[in-house]
Amino acid sequence: MPQPASGTSAMRASAGQPVPLLLQRLDELTQIRQVLEQDAHELLARWRSAFPAQRLPFYLARLSGESLTLLRWRRRATTPGAGGRRFELLDAAETALHEQSPAVRRAVFEFERQRVALNYDYALCAYERERLIELLRQRRRLAEARKLLGA
Repeated sequence: MPQPASGTSAMRASAGQPVPLLLQRLDELTQIRQVLEQDAHELLARWRSAFPAQRLPFYLARLSGESLTLLRWRRRATTPGAGGRRFELLDAAETALHEQSPAVRRAVFEFERQRVALNYDYALCAYERERLIELLRQRRRLAEARKLLGA
């Protein structure tokens, strides 16, 4: 699987690339994003299998929309309307994880490790993809303006 490019030098270098190469990279990023979204889906399925509903006071949730983050931790409702608030599982002040048995803490920690890595990879890929789409849009507008101006 192709990997996301790293660093700003990759973005600066891509600005001068021919459009076919930029479109190829856009296709690669789209494929990477789809794989990462599938990985998130599979991680959620493993979470639900390991920790059925209501077993823990928090759960792993998939964010909808065009966020650069795929997965977040959310609190379960203890009273109607009070649940679903996101939180950072590993905050020092967070007691939800500390209240669990050592085996549960280890398992949840492994989910957190995978969540962080997945979110990082997804954020890099999604950001590069957004910037590349904008670069292609700007280059198209420049080409249109050049034609209008006869340059």
